[in-house]
Formats: sequence, structure tokens, C-alpha cells
Amino acid sequence: MNRLNKEKSPYLLQHKNNPVDWYPWGEEAFLAAKEQDKPIFLSIGYSSCYWCHVMEQESFESEKVAKILNEHFISIKVDREERPDIDQIYMDAALSMTGHGGWPLSAFLTAELKPFFAATYFPQDKFIALLNKINHMWQENKDELTSSANEITTHLNKESILGKAEEINSDIFEKLYAHLLDNYDDKYGGFGPAPKFPPTFAIRNLLRIYKSQKSEKALEMATNTLEKMAKGGIFDHLGGGFARYSVDERWLIPHFEKMLYDNALLITAYLEAYQITKKEIFKDVSLLTIKYLMKEMYSEAFYSAQDAGDVGKEGEYYVWSLQELEDLLEEKELESLKENYGISDIGNFEHGLNVLNLTSDWEARNNKEIKTAFEKLSKERNQRRA
Repeated sequence: MNRLNKEKSPYLLQHKNNPVDWYPWGEEAFLAAKEQDKPIFLSIGYSSCYWCHVMEQESFESEKVAKILNEHFISIKVDREERPDIDQIYMDAALSMTGHGGWPLSAFLTAELKPFFAATYFPQDKFIALLNKINHMWQENKDELTSSANEITTHLNKESILGKAEEINSDIFEKLYAHLLDNYDDKYGGFGPAPKFPPTFAIRNLLRIYKSQKSEKALEMATNTLEKMAKGGIFDHLGGGFARYSVDERWLIPHFEKMLYDNALLITAYLEAYQITKKEIFKDVSLLTIKYLMKEMYSEAFYSAQDAGDVGKEGEYYVWSLQELEDLLEEKELESLKENYGISDIGNFEHGLNVLNLTSDWEARNNKEIKTAFEKLSKERNQRRA
């Protein structure tokens, strides 16, 4: 076992048997980096993160990778749910350097904890190449890396100061509205390109802008996004609740992990939209999501997340082959599912499998055939390993 065997975090304990000589975040690791004159490799993730587990199996359980890390780096593992403050600092660094973020977060720091490189998941071959390159640069041109780390840290500190200095007034909402309008996807809803995360706070602010300024465009952006998400595969049409994000611009194919805080925030957004519009879709989605949380995420206390499945089996619990559906459903039920939920023989997911997504009006859920089909599919899915 490595040093993580004494930690309390479930995520850190998952890595206690790695051949990587992990340190938890703390002075022991920082002092080791200084005394041994090594850069720090910082890996941040959480227990239900699918790609965190992929990187562990590919790299952190590999003796070949561990040899490089143990010889040339001080490796620190952090649970973002235990230390969101650390995660925020180095996620900002990754966003600043690459324009995108995610987990596992892979960052390289000086002994003073200043980042000089940050990104996300790496397959083993690319990770080994990166480790060798950084080690070579550290040995041959450490001053350049240190200088880069100082510049990045100065930039991040400046951005942080500027972000805190602005007063909250009506101008902020005007700037926000202009920004959202520029980035709005008229066709599929949401803001910006794929991958798309549910923009809960943007939606709720748009609803407030509508109420204060009677801006129909603000209401349209909010409600169209909510409707597109509710009808897409990011929403679990059988069990309720939303996946963490969509890998495509259409909200069709989710990353199947479900988070408590995402769903809690989305319930509020959908209820606020219902208060304004009285559209049944918004009320229904809220109630289905509440029902999901109480059934799947609560047992004396709330769980924080459901993972996307075992490595190599992402989404297996949620998707359907046409053959499975033919075996389970009556002909009329299957035809209705094909007509309203995008089911086909070629599928919309990997290996010809299907993710349920509503291609017609929300009211189609009330069709007799859809209701009986959903009952049968739910019963079958409940027998699968979640």
C-alpha cells in the first residue's frame, strides 16, 4: 500500500494499492518536492468519475508508468469532493492553458505549487510521452518551466482579483445577457459547442431577466434549452434525472454519470420555468427528477453521485439494442417507441445501441403504448447491474 491507505476519502482509498508512490495533499509532499528537486504531478478526481477510473487502470496501476512517476516526480492525489478549493485553483489553470477542463485533472507544479502545465485525461502512451518530456525539460531547462509557472500564477491571481472587484449591479446582468446571446445555440439550445453541460445558472438568470425586463428572447433561450434537454438523451426517460453532460451539441448522447447537485439545481430551474410558463413538460421533469433522487440517491442521507458504469462498459445500464426491444415489447409498443424515441436498427450510440430520446412532443409520453413499453423496460432495467 502507498500513503493513501491512511486517508478517509473513498476516492483516495481506491488508489491505495497503486504502484504509484502517491502522497495526499500536504506538507510532506511539498517538502519532498523541494528536498528532491522534483516537479509535482497532481492528479485530481472523484469516486464516481468514469475517466478517472480509466486512467487509473491504464496508467496508475501500470508498473511501467509508476516507475517513471516514482523516479522523477512527487505524485499527489486529491479528491475534488473533499478539497474543492484545490480543484478550483488548478481547474482554472487548465482552463487558462487549454480552454477546457474536466476530470481526471492532470497538473504539473513546481515545489511552490505553481502550475506550469495542466490538462485532463491521457491514454497511457501519451501520458508516458508527456512524463518523459516534462522530466527532460526539468533536467535540461528548469528555469523555463519555473518562469512559465510564475507567469501563469500571476495571470490567475490577476483574474481572481478582477473577478472579485466588480460590484453587483444591473450592468452585470446586461453583460451576462449579451454574452449568453452571443453564445446561444438557436437550434439545440444551450450555449457554446459540445460537450454541453446543463447551464442551470444561466437559465435561472435568463428567467430573472425576463421577469424584470420582459425580454421574450431571454425567456425563449431559457425555455428552449430546458425543453431540448428534457427531450434529449441527457434526461433519463425511464428513471428520471439528468446525466452530467452531453458529448454532442444535441443533448443526445450523455456521459452517463449522474450528480446530486446537478439534479438538485435542475429541479429548481424547471420549477421556475413552470411558474412562468405553466408548461406541463417543466412540471413533469421536476417531479420525475425528484422521484429519481428519492428512489436512487437517498438512504438516510443523499449520495453525491452515480457513476457511468464499469470501465469499458460506460452507459451499459441505460442503452438498448433493437433485438432486446423486440424481445421485450409488443409490436405496437415497439413501433411507438421507434416513432417517438429515436429507436432504430443502426442505433444512435456505440455498437448499434440506442439511447432513448424524445423526437416528438412531450405529450407522447402519455400514449398507452409508450406507457406500457416504459413499464416493461423499467422492470427489465432494474434487473441490470447499475
